[in-house]
Amino acid sequence: MSAADPARPRHPGPAVLAPVLPITAARPRRHPSSERTSVPLQPDGTLTPHQRVAARFEQRFAQAGRTLTDAKTAEDMRIALGAVVELLNGARAQGLISEEAHADLANMVVAMMEAPGLLG
Repeated sequence: MSAADPARPRHPGPAVLAPVLPITAARPRRHPSSERTSVPLQPDGTLTPHQRVAARFEQRFAQAGRTLTDAKTAEDMRIALGAVVELLNGARAQGLISEEAHADLANMVVAMMEAPGLLG
C-alpha cells in the first residue's frame, strides 16, 4: 500500500444506512414517586412517647430513602445504637458522666433500639 492509497478502501455502490433510534427511545422511564420511601403518618396525641420517637426515626430514615420496617435497616440502626451504649459506658467509666446520667441516657438509647418494632 502506497502513501497515495486511501486508509480505508471504498466500497462500491451506495451506502446502506441502518435506522438510528433516538437516544431517548432506549432510555427506560423512571417514576420517581415509586422510588421514594413513603413517610408514615405523623404522630398525634394518641401515640406513646416511644411511638413518637419511633415515628420520628422513621421520618428521618425515609428522608434518606430507607425505612425501619426493612429488617436490614433496622438491624443496622440497632448495631449503631449498640455502639452508642458502649460510648456511654466508656464515658461513665472515665468519670465524664454520673451514674444517674448514664442510666438515663442508656435507657433512652435502649428504648430507641425498639423503634422498628413499634412501627405499624
